[in-house]
Amino acid sequence: MKHLTFYNYDAQLFESTNPALSYRYVCGSQMFIYELENGLKHAANVDGFFMPTVSIDELKNTLASLGVSTAYLNLHPSLIEPDYIALAEESDAIVGIQSLAELPLPNDYSKSIRQKLKQARQADWVPITSELFSALYASQHYTEQKSDLRLNVQVGHCEWIGLAISESEFSYACFGIGEGIVEYLLAASSDEGRWLQAGLLYRMMERYSSEGFEMLNLGGGISPGDGLEKYKRRLAGDAVPKRTVRLVVDEAAFRVASKDCEPGTRFPPYF
Repeated sequence: MKHLTFYNYDAQLFESTNPALSYRYVCGSQMFIYELENGLKHAANVDGFFMPTVSIDELKNTLASLGVSTAYLNLHPSLIEPDYIALAEESDAIVGIQSLAELPLPNDYSKSIRQKLKQARQADWVPITSELFSALYASQHYTEQKSDLRLNVQVGHCEWIGLAISESEFSYACFGIGEGIVEYLLAASSDEGRWLQAGLLYRMMERYSSEGFEMLNLGGGISPGDGLEKYKRRLAGDAVPKRTVRLVVDEAAFRVASKDCEPGTRFPPYF
């Protein structure tokens, strides 16, 4: 049975600060639409993953009605719809997933992670607000990657949680709640409290498992093989290749706009 994910609710986690980028809720999925300099429009799922609620033909028809020529879809790791899978490309990047029906034991992890999980048992849960998370998140070095996006602290279907062991050692996380599936969306920690994140994540796995959720999507890294991807791979019970769909909605417009472009990795090539 297909479950709705966090990304199927009209609850965008990031707001655009770029006037050429607009948010749209399309066919039950969160998407950004780019107004390109050549006059065409390109759509992409919001920062995260895409879980369809309609057939690919219905999605193409809807995007066409919005004037969109191309779309980039980062498929959710739990997606099984054959019409999307048939068009998907697998990359070298991986996405970490964890079954919540059968959690790994602490002894299943490496020695360094086992130590962190054990020490994190001494930490206390701390109630945090989305505003408090946002302030800490903005100070993290990797947020520079999202220069055109601003965290939307009013977003629904999210849980903001913190773990602290002292005034200087604390770690926060934001989880997106779907139907049976939880998304590990964002993390932010004090400099001294980064080691707590693994313990926070494991303790939340235990809680979500006890509440009947079936899967935790840890996501991937910023680029294939980076430290974040390796960290999530060490904590996840399984990993699947990142799957994406490069969807051409308007073949004629795409051919005309692409004819003078050099081959490359960008999609569309004139982006």
